[in-house]
Amino acid sequence: MKEESQKEKILLVSSIFPPEIGGPSMYVAHLFEEFKNLGYEVYTATYTKDTACVSFSGGSFLRMLRLFFYLVFHQKKYDVVITFNAFSTGLPCACASKFLRTKKWIVRVGGDYLWERSGEMSTLSEYYQKSKSFKEKVLIHLLQFSLQSFDKVIATETMYSKILMEKYSVLQDKLEVIKNPFPIVKRSEKDRKNFYLFAGRLVALKNPIILLKVIEQFDQVVLKILGSGPLKSQLTSWVKEHNLESRISISESVSQEELFDIMAQARAVIIPSFSEVSPNTLLEALALGTPVICTQETGYRDEYANVVSFFDPKNINQLVRAIEMHEDPNMYKDIVKKVNDVHTDYSFSDVASKFVNML
Repeated sequence: MKEESQKEKILLVSSIFPPEIGGPSMYVAHLFEEFKNLGYEVYTATYTKDTACVSFSGGSFLRMLRLFFYLVFHQKKYDVVITFNAFSTGLPCACASKFLRTKKWIVRVGGDYLWERSGEMSTLSEYYQKSKSFKEKVLIHLLQFSLQSFDKVIATETMYSKILMEKYSVLQDKLEVIKNPFPIVKRSEKDRKNFYLFAGRLVALKNPIILLKVIEQFDQVVLKILGSGPLKSQLTSWVKEHNLESRISISESVSQEELFDIMAQARAVIIPSFSEVSPNTLLEALALGTPVICTQETGYRDEYANVVSFFDPKNINQLVRAIEMHEDPNMYKDIVKKVNDVHTDYSFSDVASKFVNML
């Protein structure tokens, strides 16, 4: 631990920050508080409306240009910059780093920018095997420039660190893996109800349609879907057309507190995405003692192979089999025991300590 007078001034650069909600926003907010608790001077630069120091107006190029000038003109405010996106905030930081070489520049990459914006119904590994359009090739070059400009690049799982090395030519000695923390929650002692839960954006990459097709194959299995997005009306229409309103409900997203309460009562949480680098939903469910059925296209597959039921997101029969296992009383009892044996004490305090070790 550094002496108080030697501690660096840290600037956290994020697209969003509370009061705007979302996983990235909460991650940065927690890290902000942990750094303060460790005695660091911490500042934020964000596009978020109510807390912005960089105006959101005028389109993405102007936003990034304004962020670049903010970093240059306020350089006395910080010694270390940590950003949480390789493109929208990462690219301005990368450009600024070329002029401010005495600063330390760190980027955390929580997901794949290119794959997520493609909207393709393919896994992450499949996406990188396909030929790319001219626009995608330009974005790859920009992301390579961005990522290679940082002193440290943080991945949340080893699986994605390999993609960063192979596809974006990030040097191995620049790469660090800092896993996402478990939320601090009390493991539920409530009786579980007989419903399965999906919570997330209703977009093609999240693959929610497979859930409807699977539930249709059972007589009594109930599914709750919490979320919004462009597929919501399509999913709602499908449920009505197949007369499944009594067993499949689709509702808007809820607060984190409400979500945890519902998750704690679910028989299992299902994550059917084509790929999920490091889904926080999986960690939240395990922390609450709730079983998880999850896509096998994730960095958590090896770590939780004996606890979570993984399946091929393109194979309906595998998901049917996973639900059958959770419907079997004896098998379900064994699954719950394994979930309850998972150690979930890795917290944001541990995450902050890992960041500090790089300063």
